[in-house]
Amino acid sequence: MEGHEILVELWGVKWTLPLIVSAVFGFVTFCGTIYKIVERWMTREQRKLALLHEYLDKEEHDITSKRREVLTGIQLSHHAYLTDQKLDVGREIDSAVRYLDSGRPDRAEARLRELRKKIQQSSNLLARRVDDLRKHERSVNIFLAAVSERDDKTIVGLDYIQEALDSDGFDLDALRYKGYLHLKRQELDPAEKAFQKILNNNDGSSAYRAEAYLGLGTVSVKRGIAGFEAAAQALKNSLTNSSQLAPSDQNPHTKASAHQMLANIYGDEQWGGCDNQQAADHYRKALAALKLLPQGNATVAKWTREIGNALWLLENPRTLGAGGNQPTQPHSNP
Repeated sequence: MEGHEILVELWGVKWTLPLIVSAVFGFVTFCGTIYKIVERWMTREQRKLALLHEYLDKEEHDITSKRREVLTGIQLSHHAYLTDQKLDVGREIDSAVRYLDSGRPDRAEARLRELRKKIQQSSNLLARRVDDLRKHERSVNIFLAAVSERDDKTIVGLDYIQEALDSDGFDLDALRYKGYLHLKRQELDPAEKAFQKILNNNDGSSAYRAEAYLGLGTVSVKRGIAGFEAAAQALKNSLTNSSQLAPSDQNPHTKASAHQMLANIYGDEQWGGCDNQQAADHYRKALAALKLLPQGNATVAKWTREIGNALWLLENPRTLGAGGNQPTQPHSNP
């Protein structure tokens, strides 16, 4: 049979095999396009809310460096979320009742099933939204605790931290600041427990492990020379974990603190492991880390002078007093 032989004549058109194949292909393509248009229209709200959730997750991840922007984002996204929801349960039920009154129970049932589905979807989305806002509330409590720690308002800071931990008992940043605040109050046992809990419950993050080991090293130093061996090991562990991160992810503040404390320990002549060469090396590394922090900051400038003076005294022993260098606690993370 020839390819252009007329197979049937329908609607005034003489249908050949190539024409039929083209028509079928065109119809399938048309149906697919219509389906995609309808599908995108029907799922527009879900996609919009998925984008909102993705935005909130990203902002939560970056929240420590974008406090003002995040808070503004919460307000704006919350407004958009509420105004985009147009579920009027009463109106939907009235519509179903009208179908019943007109003798269409099948349509009434369909409308009620659709209403149930909408309510379930809205409930799930609202639950996710509540979780997002609780995460942000924890973050803001941690920010407030950090401010309190900087102002030496340790009791106030611990109250904020407790609120964050009441929401999530394993929030690593909350545990970190709980340890810092207890250290400021010279409460070494609860501080140690907070830092140890970070090690026991983190998801393998080297950044948090570095912070936890720095905290444990500080606790050991505060317990005196008998704790210097444990302190040195904890601080080395902190630096090891920092080095496992990409350079852009390493915290210069943490590295400078760990190096400074190690220098102070090795420079203490009362400790059996005293080694001035290692002490000087750690002071230099601390200064190198500080160069990565904002140089116009008064705290950084003061910290740099402090370490520079300690290094100079170590390299000029005739000017040292009888006691040598004494370990001091590191600057807590801002």
